[in-house]
Amino acid sequence: MAAAYAEALIRAHPFADGNKRRGFVVAIVFLGLNGFRFHASNEEVVLMICRLAAAELPLADFQAWFETNSTGPT
Repeated sequence: MAAAYAEALIRAHPFADGNKRRGFVVAIVFLGLNGFRFHASNEEVVLMICRLAAAELPLADFQAWFETNSTGPT
């Protein structure tokens, strides 16, 4: 669900600025509110978010990346 929220905000461009940042933050906050922790390097996050925004990354792969980098519930 977190990956779907991020993907929707990143690809739909609902804001004038900051769609990639907001999409990622919404996903992380969603995970946190549901007792999960996300752990990935800053470089990996930037790479994955930019690939998703450029339509170079299928949603299924993005979801798998979120699952791999999430632990919980705490």
